[in-house]
Amino acid sequence: MSEGSKIANWHIFRYDELPSTNDLARRLAEEGLSHAVVLARRQTAGRGRQQRAWLSDCDRGLWFSLICPAGTASGQKNERWPLIIAQSVLEGLKHCAPADYRLKWPNDIILAGRKLAGILTEGVWSGGQLQAVVAGVGINVSQRYDDFPAEIRGRAISLSEWHSHTDIDKEGVLAAILTAANRWLAAVTSDRLWQSLLAEHRGHSLTLSRPVRLYTGGQSVIEGLAVDIDRDGRLEVIANEGRRILVDAGEVTVRIVCAGKEVYV
Repeated sequence: MSEGSKIANWHIFRYDELPSTNDLARRLAEEGLSHAVVLARRQTAGRGRQQRAWLSDCDRGLWFSLICPAGTASGQKNERWPLIIAQSVLEGLKHCAPADYRLKWPNDIILAGRKLAGILTEGVWSGGQLQAVVAGVGINVSQRYDDFPAEIRGRAISLSEWHSHTDIDKEGVLAAILTAANRWLAAVTSDRLWQSLLAEHRGHSLTLSRPVRLYTGGQSVIEGLAVDIDRDGRLEVIANEGRRILVDAGEVTVRIVCAGKEVYV
């Protein structure tokens, strides 16, 4: 492990290999560390939302976790964090490798109908108070098509693959994301900035105005149309039978046309 110089005023802790950057970041946050990044060249037990494994055991991606100051003592605006981190990642990517990136609510980054990046946000609590927020970020950077496992090949994409296999500066991407985060972190307490972020998110949304499926646990699946993201960051869906649903958690897939076929991503 080495602690390098700061990037955009974030302390960077670098590792060749970790089981999970989020797990270490949580421990560091519990010790009081904040405004820091845990970065690993490889993860052996990376995970995403819904406890899914995230393939990150190679040095072809950007695997890191942000330790963010909570911003609010009670955590009453904790639901803002996934969208704040997603917007920061999207802006950093656009700055370094311009493309038509899309946000799948709440915080997946989609490129050309395929998943480029995923984000996992977790609160760190102490005595009933939100102490910090840890946001794990995984970005596919230089993988080739055949580098992805067969089961996700065709559903995942890397920056290099999209940009004609050009070399991507991972340090530059990280710096751009952290710079964007410095702007957007205040949205957890600033309602004015939060409204600006929601407008940006809606403008880059893959989800809005498309058919969606909501997986609410067990075998229950609700189909409907995503119509808006409300002022609290919840996804508003009109179910096929007509009822209005506000979604603040759970799994959502979106129907798109990719390579001439309708698929859910």
